[in-house]
Amino acid sequence: MDTLRLRDHRDRVFDIADVPFTAVHPEEMRIYTANIEKVGYYAGYKARQDWARISFPLLLPPPLCPGSRPIDAEVNRIVTQHPHPQALRPFLPELAAFVRHNHFNVLHPNLRLIALNLELPEETLPPGLYVDIASSSRRTEEEEEKSQNVGSRAIQWVRHIDNILVINTGDMMDFFTGGFYKPTIHRVVQPREDQRAYDRLGSVYFTMADDDIKLLPLAHSPVLQGVGISGRYPDDEASLSEMWRKGRTTAYDHSELKKGSEKDVEEEVIEDIVVKHYN
Repeated sequence: MDTLRLRDHRDRVFDIADVPFTAVHPEEMRIYTANIEKVGYYAGYKARQDWARISFPLLLPPPLCPGSRPIDAEVNRIVTQHPHPQALRPFLPELAAFVRHNHFNVLHPNLRLIALNLELPEETLPPGLYVDIASSSRRTEEEEEKSQNVGSRAIQWVRHIDNILVINTGDMMDFFTGGFYKPTIHRVVQPREDQRAYDRLGSVYFTMADDDIKLLPLAHSPVLQGVGISGRYPDDEASLSEMWRKGRTTAYDHSELKKGSEKDVEEEVIEDIVVKHYN
C-alpha cells in the first residue's frame, strides 16, 4: 500500500475513533457504560473516574466540562456482539474491516514470528483471540503525575515514526512462554507543553487468548527447554484464560496492593498468581 493510501486509511480510523466522544450525547453514553466489575471485561464506555467507582452522572451535557469526557470507549472484535451508540452504527462495517486487518495482517504474522523464534511450527500459538479497540482522551494533571511515578525505572520515549505500529507483549505471552516474553512495562505520557490543550486520541488493538485455553507454557519448545522455563501453575491446576481475564479486570484498582519484594513495586494475588504493579 502506498504512503498516500496508508495516510488516508490511518486518518479514517482516527476520524471514526473520535465519533464515540464527539458525536454521542452524555445521556446516551450512560446507556453504554461498561459494568466492568460485574461482567469482567471492557465493552462500552469507561468513565474517567471509573477506577474510583464514580460513573457518568458527573458528566455535563455538551459542551463538556474540561476533563469530563470518558477516557475509553471499547468495542469487541465481533462488532455486532454488543449494541452501539446510534452515531457509531453507520461505521460498523469499517470497524469490522479494521479488526480483520489487525487480526490477520498484524497479529497473526507476529504470532508466527514468535512461534518460529521458539523453534515451533508457525501455527502453534492460538489463532482465535478476544480483541477490543479503544479510544481515549486527554488526562488531568493529577492522572499524568500518577502515571509518571514508576520508581527508579528508566522509561524510554517511543519515537514517533509515521504509519508505524507499537506492539507490546502482555500477560498471555508471559504465560505461554513461562516468562521468556515478558509483559511490557509502559506508560502513556503527556505530549509536549504546546500540544497539551488538545484531546489525545488513540486507536488500540488488544488481544487475549480464547476463554477456554489453559495458561500453560509451550513446554515442547526447544528454546524454552534450553532456558529452563517453568509454568505459573501445575499442569492440572492451570487457570483458564477467561478466569484470568475476569479476575484481572475486576480487581483493577479495587484490590488491596501490598509492598512487594522489589523496590517501588506493589503486588496483589489473582487466580493464585502474584501480579506486580510498577507504581
